[in-house]
Amino acid sequence: LTNIDVSNSGEVWGVNAGGKHLQKAGKMAGNSLMAKAVQVSVGESGVWVVNKNDDIYYREGTFRGKGAGSGWKHVPGKLTWVSSGNGIVVGVNRCQNVYYRKGVSSKNPVGTGWQLAPGRLVQVDVDGSQEVYGVDAGHNIYK
Repeated sequence: LTNIDVSNSGEVWGVNAGGKHLQKAGKMAGNSLMAKAVQVSVGESGVWVVNKNDDIYYREGTFRGKGAGSGWKHVPGKLTWVSSGNGIVVGVNRCQNVYYRKGVSSKNPVGTGWQLAPGRLVQVDVDGSQEVYGVDAGHNIYK
């Protein structure tokens, strides 16, 4: 695997070198994505994927971080990294801009739009208590 993520509930999702999207639900099983996946995040706000074209997808039926879901929903925007947390989704783009997804809820798991946040990062992660951590291009860590 080239990328792996684990939710607080123990759901494991990963991406292999060929961009095939994999999910662990007792065993690893392949799931195809519309373009090669490069990064995956699984958390309370569901499974989110970024592909090689920086397109963003949400796995329907995975809100609260449980189960395999039922299909992929394209989410407008372009990101190189995305992180799913408890009621929060955060990502960064190629220009190192940081965005969070507004309006994420169980009734609307993809939210209503991306909101620019302060800072410039190349990677972000959200923990179970909505704390956001990030790394900038100089390899400095921020909280």
